[in-house]
Amino acid sequence: MNDLFHKLENIIETYSLNNTVLCLHTSFSRLSRLIPNPDIFIDIFKAYGSTLIVPAHSYANRVFYIPKLDIRQNGDDVQPENTNSPQPFTGVIDPEDISPEMGIIARRIAERDTSYIGFHPENAFAGFGPEAKRIIRAQTPWNVYAPYDILMDNKRAKIVLIDVDLSKATPVHYAEMKAGRNLFIRWYKDINHKVKPMRVGGCSDGFERCRPYLKDLESLCHTDSATWRIYPFRLFIDRLTDIIRDKPEVTRCGKSECSRCRNMISGGPYFSFPPLSLSL
Repeated sequence: MNDLFHKLENIIETYSLNNTVLCLHTSFSRLSRLIPNPDIFIDIFKAYGSTLIVPAHSYANRVFYIPKLDIRQNGDDVQPENTNSPQPFTGVIDPEDISPEMGIIARRIAERDTSYIGFHPENAFAGFGPEAKRIIRAQTPWNVYAPYDILMDNKRAKIVLIDVDLSKATPVHYAEMKAGRNLFIRWYKDINHKVKPMRVGGCSDGFERCRPYLKDLESLCHTDSATWRIYPFRLFIDRLTDIIRDKPEVTRCGKSECSRCRNMISGGPYFSFPPLSLSL
């Protein structure tokens, strides 16, 4: 076990992952050969003063709603898989409701008593560490990526992908927004049973196509069978923002019929108002 700790500690020290904020996206299956317990993995970063920010998305709170405004290019807001009427969103995400797609590390972070979970019914973040409270509490249903606004002021913040590619990297959605794309609008019930709007990301299946434009920012390392890709957060976002503006098709997935890609590349949702009578 000491050898396993040494390997992880060596990565933390070599790539300056200590005492900073890490946007972490992981698949733990192969990483578990290095660190068999996800809580041990988290605690090692805790010992180094790192703050871990992970997606803690849950898809149980969305409601189907047709607003009076005609919202165009909204990624085909179809009825959610949860056909039962969801309970009002109280601001609390049960870790048990976090999608398995987020991975065991995200769930274990969200389960900790000293962690924070963002105020978003669907695309919440969870955070653990000295900077987590300030970052996570910035999130709202409408300003889903507000935590990333804070990280843009942190020169040492990093994106860490472990055995996943850019299709799992939530910051790419933030770069889309920074490039001028409007995020998709979905709906939830607040604590007073009123239907309210929230903003969410779109299709991410094509995001790995952005990698060639980020290669000079990428640090690549291997621990046993696990592959780590590490990027400086602010430079990553600035580079991708420019690339998405210059090459909008770079984020398109391989499905020609994907309405979310089509609508997002066209700029995302906008409101269409009914014609106004100007006659006096």
